[in-house]
Amino acid sequence: MILDILLIVAIVGAGLGSGIFLAFSSGVVPGLRRASDETYVSAMREMNIAIPRSPAFLLPLFLPPFLLAGASVAAFVAAEEASGWALLIAAVIFVVGGTVLTSGRNIPLNNALEKARGGDATAAREAFDRPWAAWNHVRTLLTLAGFGLAVVVAVLR
Repeated sequence: MILDILLIVAIVGAGLGSGIFLAFSSGVVPGLRRASDETYVSAMREMNIAIPRSPAFLLPLFLPPFLLAGASVAAFVAAEEASGWALLIAAVIFVVGGTVLTSGRNIPLNNALEKARGGDATAAREAFDRPWAAWNHVRTLLTLAGFGLAVVVAVLR
């Protein structure tokens, strides 16, 4: 019963978290690329201010690894070793994709964009856009993989 509840909550959280990255990859960044350099840079800066202040945005990004790990422990306790290992792998994938890449790649680019304030918007955008989007695609794929693995566990157990 506890495993079922943890698994459902973990899947919902991982789906929301990977969905946020997917929304940026599939809609936000492509939409912003249609804007002027000044608008693009201004919009990204404003999002970089708003996002860390939003629990509704941050919880689905950083809570799923803990939920997946908790479901993994519950699976091991319930003697469902295959599910336990799969959920542990899903948690690790989500940590790498959601937390490590965000902290190690995207946030430093966000910070560099902020430091370029008052400078040339075209140069700031050129230094930011492609690397940020590329790393966002990677974290999207990884978090979707973690989410998908958790769904497979739920379906097969």
